[in-house]
Amino acid sequence: MAVLGGGARVEEVQPKDVEAARAAAGGKIHLVDVREADEFRAVRAEYATLLPLSEIAEGALPTLPKNETIYVICKSGGRSLRAAQVFMAAGFVRAVNVTGGTMAWEREGLPVARG
Repeated sequence: MAVLGGGARVEEVQPKDVEAARAAAGGKIHLVDVREADEFRAVRAEYATLLPLSEIAEGALPTLPKNETIYVICKSGGRSLRAAQVFMAAGFVRAVNVTGGTMAWEREGLPVARG
């Protein structure tokens, strides 16, 4: 668990843990990719939704239930950690950083989409 400025605690999980949570939830989880659109188009976790960190920093937050877990992913884990902190500060009950990001996701052979 990472502690960032302001004392917000952000849980961290491996990509395989997100896939396991997805399977346990019947495929229904919230995975938010905070990279920029060009990075997202190049390669992404198959069921991720794009919401760039640049937009989050300007106050755009997903219209997702604040009482459900939000998994946050980027390229390697740095931007998603910052975004997860923003979600927690905005009242989301559980924002989880995907450690290693999309690079680890792809390395582990999990489903990706391109284009």
